[in-house]
Amino acid sequence: MLADQDPDVKLEAPVEHNGKLLSELRFRAPTIGDIEAAEKIAGGVARSVFLISRLSGVDIAHVRKIPAAYLDNILDQLNDQKGTV
Repeated sequence: MLADQDPDVKLEAPVEHNGKLLSELRFRAPTIGDIEAAEKIAGGVARSVFLISRLSGVDIAHVRKIPAAYLDNILDQLNDQKGTV
């Protein structure tokens, strides 16, 4: 995603990531390998956390700090890129 494009998801409550406050998430398009790796993880939420981390480049520990209220919006963005998550 180009830097001048709108973020995929804006976070009204930023989370810390690598010493900086993260106020938006940008996702790259998933690969077949991403989907394959996610399918090896049991549990829908755990699988979603894995994909959010992998496609945004944000560590899993930091993804877990994102308020749950954003989860549906984030998954909608991922679904738009892949078709289904």
